Amino acid sequence: MFRTGQAASAELEAMAEGGDISGLASVIGNAGGVVVENPATGILNPGVATTFSMDSGSFGYLSLSAMLLPTNDGFVGLDSWKIPTEPGTYKATLRGYDAGTEANDELAASMPNPPFLTFGTGGSGVETTVTNTTVHVHPGNLGDSDPAGGISDLDNTSHRWLNPVATITVVVK
Repeated sequence: MFRTGQAASAELEAMAEGGDISGLASVIGNAGGVVVENPATGILNPGVATTFSMDSGSFGYLSLSAMLLPTNDGFVGLDSWKIPTEPGTYKATLRGYDAGTEANDELAASMPNPPFLTFGTGGSGVETTVTNTTVHVHPGNLGDSDPAGGISDLDNTSHRWLNPVATITVVVK
């Protein structure tokens, strides 16, 4: 699905920048993989969990991705995690990744703006150019405390985040 240090595919870029998972689902499905799309049936809020079941059959690896909001091209990801063969409950901590396809300017005009997020205005941009054009661990959102200026349109008290960003629990039966 992705590899750190390599350029993002067009399908990964579409998911990371705009939440469009259709391209990744098609690539994986066309390769014969098992696809579970959007088990949360929409946006998953911070601190909320979702569950799903799948039969991995003879496949031995698990990958997942989801866009992170609010970010320019950030996503949570797990790529080629070896599924244990012994029955049990396993946990993995997931990082936020940067697709390397947009500058992390943290400006409302260059990020998806769902109605439940309130952005500031007038930020100058945390980054103005893409400094790393490959998939890499995301540095997190900085934000600032100036709702009408500063370097970011994100509020550092409600939009700031650092890694890790999620946990996955896998139950092998």
